[in-house]
Amino acid sequence: MVNLRFIYSPANTDLFENIWQETVNELEPEVRKLYLYEVKLGLDATMGSVASTFEYEKLRFAIREDVEAIALEGHCAKCKRRPVIQMKIVEYYQSHASITLVLKKCPLCNPPLLSLHLPQLWNIYKGLYKD
Repeated sequence: MVNLRFIYSPANTDLFENIWQETVNELEPEVRKLYLYEVKLGLDATMGSVASTFEYEKLRFAIREDVEAIALEGHCAKCKRRPVIQMKIVEYYQSHASITLVLKKCPLCNPPLLSLHLPQLWNIYKGLYKD
């Protein structure tokens, strides 16, 4: 799994995240696809090891050919369900670059506040994930 270890260094997070994003965006198209595919495989394997819904597997299968997107299963603090969402890999890394808990709007209960917690997959990989 490709692990962006700069996430653990708050002092340099923004700098390294920006450099990583620029580097990915400047790769030749074929190399970019291959790199993002490698990242996707690692993220899919990790998320797949903790996902618990059939909806996750259906979304994961539906976007299997999109090397830039991953399927994520979150946990809604409001409705206590496990909605799945699709997210671009670059956006996913950006969202976790400076904070450990990413909140989105739950697509199931559509609350007025952000309540969907998305996992930090590198913490799952290291055994640190707690729902």
